[in-house]
Amino acid sequence: MENAFVSENGGKGSIYVASDDEEQQVRLVMALSRSDSDLQQEMDMRQASHEHGSSSGSSFAPAASGRSGSRPPTVQPRIDSFVTASSSVQPRIDTTLKEGVVDKLAQTWSKWFHANDIAGIKADCPYYRAAMRLTQEIGTTSRLFSGSDIDGPCLDANYKSIEEALEVFKRDWKRYGVTVMCDSWTGTTNMCIINFMVYCHGRTFFHKAINASEHMQNAEYLYRHIKQVVDDIGPKNVVHLVTDNGANYKKACAKLVDLYPQIIWQPCAAHTINLMLKDIGKFSEIDDIVSSAKKCTNFLHSHNRLHNEMKRRIGGEIVCWNATRFGTIFMFLQSLWARKDKFRQWMVFDEWRNNAWNNEPGFKYVDSCMTSSQWWDEVKIVLDTIGPLYSVLRYVDGDEGTIAGWMPRLLNAIKEIEVYLGEGTQKCNRYMRVIKEKVQYL
Repeated sequence: MENAFVSENGGKGSIYVASDDEEQQVRLVMALSRSDSDLQQEMDMRQASHEHGSSSGSSFAPAASGRSGSRPPTVQPRIDSFVTASSSVQPRIDTTLKEGVVDKLAQTWSKWFHANDIAGIKADCPYYRAAMRLTQEIGTTSRLFSGSDIDGPCLDANYKSIEEALEVFKRDWKRYGVTVMCDSWTGTTNMCIINFMVYCHGRTFFHKAINASEHMQNAEYLYRHIKQVVDDIGPKNVVHLVTDNGANYKKACAKLVDLYPQIIWQPCAAHTINLMLKDIGKFSEIDDIVSSAKKCTNFLHSHNRLHNEMKRRIGGEIVCWNATRFGTIFMFLQSLWARKDKFRQWMVFDEWRNNAWNNEPGFKYVDSCMTSSQWWDEVKIVLDTIGPLYSVLRYVDGDEGTIAGWMPRLLNAIKEIEVYLGEGTQKCNRYMRVIKEKVQYL
């Protein structure tokens, strides 16, 4: 749908909306706000009117606050104050507006977003849009809410509504059964958190999180906490348990399944494939080329001027790898391979040969690798070897991944690797042992 506005009758300052679609209307009405000075002037006028006994409408407060209108209401200026023809009702979208109002109010809203480090895309949030619609419906009876309102009674009311939704969610547990999902992660401060989520009938709720920073996450520790979650939900309601594929989780979940035989344990598919790539990455033919590529990249990033020159020459940045996400190794090598020709073209120029760092050992290493056809051929071999597994990882790591969809993809990936490496060869068998060891639990 086209969002463009065109002038009506060719007149300046008049706006015509090309569509009556509701979303189009919402976008324009959202833009009908006010500048800071206009708002303050309107508020002062209404405050003075209130103090002299004139009625300006009742204040609007959250139902959970329990407060009466003990303080005079502060209200927004009427939307029709920006319209050339005044009206006692909300103006139509195709009403002629004062020139520049839309741009002025869009800037006012954007100022609020940017001053509070809120991404502009958050304006598409359904909660934001619902709040805007309700504000438009209420009109001049609305007031400006303070931070204490938002973080006080409004927060309490939202918390209560979530609790009510959770109670409705719990009614499905006995009928459909529950999947308990457990995931641990470590942040940049080395704080380790274990999250527990509950899935049932197409919906997921956060159950709890524990701080495991001061504890060794052995099988006994994990078993104790996972069992506690299962007991909280009710063992008869839990039918499925999904965790990492680490040895500690395997042992803990095996013990829990012995205690509650109706529960089926399944490792996370994305984590399982990530572990496959991790173990395959330890093979010398993979590790050597990955380490070499990392060494080249580290040198190119070690000097600001050299780094900027690289980005200019190759037309962008190299994708960096993540220490715990081994699928990013493929992305890293792929980003190098995609710019192979540009790297080689850059390195035959005198600008590269005569730069300020050409006497450093790192320079000579990068030059010898990235100008070598054999080195690039080895990069391609690694990509062709692990590429099929990476494509499966992307699928299961996305929102659309399903068990029914990803298992055939995994089997096809295994077949591709066997064909590429030569089915039955010693090298192929080495890869298959790693893959089958992880797949047996899925």
